[in-house]
Amino acid sequence: LFSGFTITGDFTNRGLNVHSDHNVMIEHIKVLGVGGISISGAVATMHDAVIKHNVNVGYGGGMSIISSIVELMNVILDSNTVVNYPGGGVHIYSNSNVTMDSVQITNNYADGGEGGGMNLDDNSTVNISNSSIVGNYSSGIGGGIKEWNSTLPLTNVKVDSNTATDHGGGFFSYGQYIATASTFKSNTSSNHG
Repeated sequence: LFSGFTITGDFTNRGLNVHSDHNVMIEHIKVLGVGGISISGAVATMHDAVIKHNVNVGYGGGMSIISSIVELMNVILDSNTVVNYPGGGVHIYSNSNVTMDSVQITNNYADGGEGGGMNLDDNSTVNISNSSIVGNYSSGIGGGIKEWNSTLPLTNVKVDSNTATDHGGGFFSYGQYIATASTFKSNTSSNHG
């Protein structure tokens, strides 16, 4: 159990690395101004967390989830940046299974990469409900979300006011998605929607 602390520092390393399959519980934490969080080969649950102002030259500015089972509830991923890689807010990859409820992915930036808010790839499944993916930017495809070869059910999700330099201002998908009671408003792209 990780609970009730703040991680700060510089951008040279991840603030928190999780590599355990024993259902690690992470709650009431803040990860501010470091290299974000890495969850790899793990089973983890995160509640009531703020991940903000992180910068990473690697996958996922705020958070990277690889080959893991993760539950996120009441988590804020705000104003994170990834440089020359995908996933400004969060990068989810390699058969991961992620559930998000009441998650805010806002104002994140993929600088030279794809998926400003979220990048989802390689046979992963992400179920998102009661959440917002708003105000994110990608200098490539998928300002809000880039989904490739994965599954993405959205229920009551706002995918609004995102921007991409290339395709898909709000959402770029090359896989399976189902959107129920969700919005895709005021998204912009310089090239094809």
